[in-house]
Amino acid sequence: MENGEFMNELACQFDLISNLPGQICFLNSQFSILNSQLRNLLYLLKSFFLVLTAAFLTAKIIILGPKQKKSPQWDF
Repeated sequence: MENGEFMNELACQFDLISNLPGQICFLNSQFSILNSQLRNLLYLLKSFFLVLTAAFLTAKIIILGPKQKKSPQWDF
């Protein structure tokens, strides 16, 4: 390895290290955006399943009718 190649390699390594805080800040902002998008997706899924459950229960009540209470049977 020539001296010039070694100096280029060293300069590249130094650039990567010196730019590390900027890269970490960028990654932090990207993870923050991803976190908010995942929260929104979770909220959307919870809302969807809540509406689905309500629709299922409503259809069940309409099809089967209201649940009637049975009077207790006494065996003597």
